[in-house]
Amino acid sequence: ISLGVFIFSVYLLSGRDTVVVPEVSGLECQLALKRLKDLEFRVTVKGKGLAVGTSPRAGMAVREGRDLELFCSEKERVDPEFVKGSYLHFALDALKTLGLDVRISRIHLKNEDQVLDYKMEDGTVYLLVDSGPPPKYVSIPDFRGMRVSDATRLISSLGISFSVEGDGETVLDQYPEPTSISTKVILKTR
Repeated sequence: ISLGVFIFSVYLLSGRDTVVVPEVSGLECQLALKRLKDLEFRVTVKGKGLAVGTSPRAGMAVREGRDLELFCSEKERVDPEFVKGSYLHFALDALKTLGLDVRISRIHLKNEDQVLDYKMEDGTVYLLVDSGPPPKYVSIPDFRGMRVSDATRLISSLGISFSVEGDGETVLDQYPEPTSISTKVILKTR
């Protein structure tokens, strides 16, 4: 048994219930604190003003009674550090609740929509967000004359996306043309 499976098993056998961390961003800090304590979290508050996030993040299933950090901030002194590692929808909700302008730049790595870093200038937060793995480009084979089932099996093995237009059994045409470099192919049957 791996260490991870062992730890997970001990966690499951501990008899504690799990609870989902609620979304409290945008609430007054004291109201957010009350909601979290009502769910039996042991809460440490950092900052004051509006709630801007929690650690663990909203939406995560955690053990009941777990320690949780509540991050609160006043707009003029907000530090968007809390968005690093979170997902884009959480970061956008929290930052816009604070009235901040947000700009996004993307880079292909591996975890789609995860916030990698940020920079704040003049009330605007610039987020660097992961777009997931880069698309796979391949030289497109000639599928014309092939059975649709054989063509789609080959396309799947290439790791690119495709669509089929028509309901025929034989590929009559395709886009892009054979030998083109692409991430997707459209097969036309009728």
